[in-house]
Amino acid sequence: MIEKPRVAAWFFAFGASVPPLLILLFGGLGIHGNAVITACFLVVPICGLACFGTTKGLRIGVEDAAFVGLIACSAISFALNPLAASPKNVMMLIMTFAAFAAARLSTAEYIPFIRQACFSLSAILVAVGVVVTAPALVSVWSQLGRPLVFGFDNAATSFSMSLGLLVLAFVTSEPVLSSRNGLLTTALISIATMVFSASMVRFVLIAIPAVVAICFVSSTRDRRICWQLGLVIIVSIAVGLLARLASASTYMSYAIDALFNFPNCRLLNPDNSLEIRRLLFSDALRLAPMAGLVGSGLDSFGVLGCLKGYSPHNDVLQAVVEFGWLGGLSFLALIALPLILLFGPARVDRDTRFVFLLCSFLIMLSMIYGRIDGDIVLFMALGLAGTLISARGAFRRTRTRENPIDDPSTGVSHLASR
Repeated sequence: MIEKPRVAAWFFAFGASVPPLLILLFGGLGIHGNAVITACFLVVPICGLACFGTTKGLRIGVEDAAFVGLIACSAISFALNPLAASPKNVMMLIMTFAAFAAARLSTAEYIPFIRQACFSLSAILVAVGVVVTAPALVSVWSQLGRPLVFGFDNAATSFSMSLGLLVLAFVTSEPVLSSRNGLLTTALISIATMVFSASMVRFVLIAIPAVVAICFVSSTRDRRICWQLGLVIIVSIAVGLLARLASASTYMSYAIDALFNFPNCRLLNPDNSLEIRRLLFSDALRLAPMAGLVGSGLDSFGVLGCLKGYSPHNDVLQAVVEFGWLGGLSFLALIALPLILLFGPARVDRDTRFVFLLCSFLIMLSMIYGRIDGDIVLFMALGLAGTLISARGAFRRTRTRENPIDDPSTGVSHLASR
């Protein structure tokens, strides 16, 4: 008999690992990409989650209301604006929304299996990522920039996202760092962090220790593990940067330039991703007040902004500009509700803590790398968070009906009625 939670968990882990999996597959095939294969890799985990999920006990919650609001705003924006997006990007947006709905069919009992599947698959991908990245890194050691792995300059970033998934699955599994498995996992995390840091991955390697710090705050029981692992990660980042000090110094000067010099569209440094992002954010903030209630349509920022064809690289700004103020508020509610409503339960329950940290990690990345019509993994995590939020709300309602003394809104207690 097929155990739905176990199968669904592997589909979730597969969906969360699509970028590094595609890099390894295309690298093995000697090609740079294939639209059909990519589409299959995106559709399969969504369909798998939907097929092996369950509607038993499914309840609508506030997270679902925010999601429906975002869909409504995007639909109105499509109806009232000229179509600027390609058919491919429209389909990507549909799949992104479908990922939320599919993940909502996973109940709380699925989460331990999802955490274990994410840990296992991420450990494999991180190990393989180190093996294929290290030789490419050596070949560009004295040069500026990132190593090309199978021709992909974003390979180290993709593998480092799997590293982040491995770290948060590890710290929420009640690990014993002194055990054999704990030492092996810590060693893998340290080595991978050094390799990816030397590969000049920045934003993800800022988000990883940040999510460990969030774990430290949200769990009194695991604080010792969090600070120990966090220290290992920070030292490993420093070692990786010092190993390629010339490149690290150059990128640091780029960061200072982006911070203190306002970027110019005509004089933009194409090697300075921080300068590019600052210009994109500035354009999005300029366009946001003019977006109105319905926005200017999906991918319209690439037409209206200074850098043609670019997205804002920030999901909130993109939602505001392209889906309007109401769409931006709906998306902001969608990502804020899990952080607000799950923080308390995450302090005492490691399954909830895993989902809370997963959402935190992916939301941080969406503020720097985000493209709302491609953030399938983020919407999967938000769907999983919606399951916990609605289940928690149902528990409160049931408890209130059974024991009115626990509900201060009634103004009546059992003792007072005697």
